[in-house]
Amino acid sequence: MAVHHGGKVGSAAKKLASKSAGEHTICIVSESGTATTTFTVNAKAVVDNDTKSPQTGDNSHMALWIALLAVSVFGLDGTAVYSKRKRVR
Repeated sequence: MAVHHGGKVGSAAKKLASKSAGEHTICIVSESGTATTTFTVNAKAVVDNDTKSPQTGDNSHMALWIALLAVSVFGLDGTAVYSKRKRVR
């Protein structure tokens, strides 16, 4: 692959992305000279199309925690109401 004088290196990057696995050579030609290099494209990793969420180690049930929160809120409200009624009498 060669990028000639006046060419855009960015357009070469798009071409690089489509290269097959293996060794490739790129040559950039400009007014001040030519730059050549060899690079290796690794094979694409095999993608597992598993759509499950990863295990985080948190196996607790959300409903349990919501119920515990509700009990706590009702307990605090009940304590506040009880202490207010006790002061009023």
